[in-house]
Amino acid sequence: MAKNDFKAFATDRNANVMSQEEWEALPALLSGFTAGKASSAQVNKAIRQASFIAAALAQFVSDKTQRDVLDNGDLPGFVELLGSGFAVEYLSRKNPFGDIKLDGTVQKALEN
Repeated sequence: MAKNDFKAFATDRNANVMSQEEWEALPALLSGFTAGKASSAQVNKAIRQASFIAAALAQFVSDKTQRDVLDNGDLPGFVELLGSGFAVEYLSRKNPFGDIKLDGTVQKALEN
């Protein structure tokens, strides 16, 4: 099984995060945290939202490509894997539009 280094943060039902309603009303949502101190629940909410989506996307890529998704900072490599994952999930071939043109119809291309 391929490895996914990206893990969601604070996903427990009782995690120390603010409610979605509080989050959406937080002035820092638009401006970011400025001078002063952000509460741990506020910081945890920001980290959870980012890490949850990152982990889900990385897991999709790992599952579809059967390749490791590593926390190594290789953005071009991840973008390439992401494209490969989408291709596996949504496209039967590398160039489906070219296939449609060559085959004449969408149905014919899907059959091939």
